[in-house]
Amino acid sequence: MTVPATQSAVYIRRVEPAESGMEPASSHALDEATSRTTRSPLRVVHVGPCFTRGGAENHAIDLARFLDPSRVRIEKCIVTNPDMLDAAVAADMPAPVELGDEPSIRQAAKEHDVMMFWGMMLDSWLADCRPPLCVYLAHGDSYWTHDLLVGSRRVVDHVVAVSHGVQRKVCDGFPSTVILNGVDTSRLGQTRSREHVRASLGFHPDDFVLGYVGRLSPEKRADRVLRATARLPRNFKALIVGWGPLRHELFELANDLIPGRFAFVTADRHLGDFYHSLDAMCLLSEFEGFALVVLEAMMCGRPVIATPVGSVPETIVDRVNGLVVDGDVDSVCRAARLLSEYPQWARGVAAEGRVFAEQHGHAWRMARQYEQLIERLWTEKFGRCPDLTMRWEAREALAT
Repeated sequence: MTVPATQSAVYIRRVEPAESGMEPASSHALDEATSRTTRSPLRVVHVGPCFTRGGAENHAIDLARFLDPSRVRIEKCIVTNPDMLDAAVAADMPAPVELGDEPSIRQAAKEHDVMMFWGMMLDSWLADCRPPLCVYLAHGDSYWTHDLLVGSRRVVDHVVAVSHGVQRKVCDGFPSTVILNGVDTSRLGQTRSREHVRASLGFHPDDFVLGYVGRLSPEKRADRVLRATARLPRNFKALIVGWGPLRHELFELANDLIPGRFAFVTADRHLGDFYHSLDAMCLLSEFEGFALVVLEAMMCGRPVIATPVGSVPETIVDRVNGLVVDGDVDSVCRAARLLSEYPQWARGVAAEGRVFAEQHGHAWRMARQYEQLIERLWTEKFGRCPDLTMRWEAREALAT
């Protein structure tokens, strides 16, 4: 499956003074003009095992949307698992999304300046045809993220870690840079008021709604939101906004533990409707890289209850702009009670979280840092900024 790109390349032909009728420029001015007109964007191919609704995919989509296409441009996304390609998610990517295998990835390595990849080992595929610049995206802090990086050691030039915690746990022995994730706030639009959304979900004005947003998979431990709600007074309710393999199991658990006190929603648009309907957003993961939902909840002015995994220690100061918990059900209950019993303080925590997210959490900031890093890595490796001639020189150097 291929989704057409929304970006287009712009090719600029240098006009010589004799052609234009202008007087010849000074040597310095001509050098500057030449640099501007012969320079072309670095062309990137993004490779991964899947393209479903998740953090790594949203990261790719937001990065492609906010990169300056005159500097760095994602031209193609290759997905290797045909069972893990969601056409609706791929349609959001502003570049073609294609199913691929070893031959297509080898071909992409020959055709692009930069390969960014995650969730795969590429040593055996690219040992004899590596791209000019290869960047590994460390999206998580689990052992398998490190193992996949080690399995790609021969082709990786640099690693981008999405948090300092990921860098410490995953990137030892590799040159690496931390670039915190950012979010595209257009996903957080509202179509209805908080009161209307809560009423449509069966919640009352005096209910305290604990929520979870994201993939419903074992490491996310969304069941603990339901188990905590079951131990709290009846005005505590649970809202699960998500998708994934555990959806049916979690729905059955909610029916058993808190009948009539929960709602399940699947949504990937207008998430602001659901964030604003919450009184607290919970992220109780066993391991993480940089959970975008933390920034999204903060941007919507919701207090966050989170375990100290991934980027949480560098994002949340406990009881200042969020609450950090052990992750066991009792700790979640204590945090929820605090927010419920001290609403003015809870609003202050949420306000501090929003300030942090507004200052540090936008995808625009993330994209600028990726541009700067990729251009710097290219210049350090090949000696000057990219231009049309430079690409062929780089490939010839690698071939020899």
